[in-house]
Amino acid sequence: MSPSDYLYKKVKDIYKKNIDLNHPVDVWRMWVKKNSETWERFTLLFSEYNFNASDEIEDSLRHFFHGYEGDIETFANDWVAAKERDSFFSILQRNLLK
Repeated sequence: MSPSDYLYKKVKDIYKKNIDLNHPVDVWRMWVKKNSETWERFTLLFSEYNFNASDEIEDSLRHFFHGYEGDIETFANDWVAAKERDSFFSILQRNLLK
């Protein structure tokens, strides 16, 4: 399994366990697709992120995305490719209206 595939599986597994649609990271984990520009950028940056190798990947992801809380717009500007933001906001809006 490639590092990107492994990381993608972990991101999606974490999403299945817990989700808070008021937290931008959770919305992102639900929305992101492996063949997207957003995912490609994330895997490059995450692979360079200096996290403690003994940490569980879940902890590393939390540390990597810390500080956004409910600030979805700032998170999207930082972590969602510009041409994919409409899709991200659309899925967010659909899920909040359920």
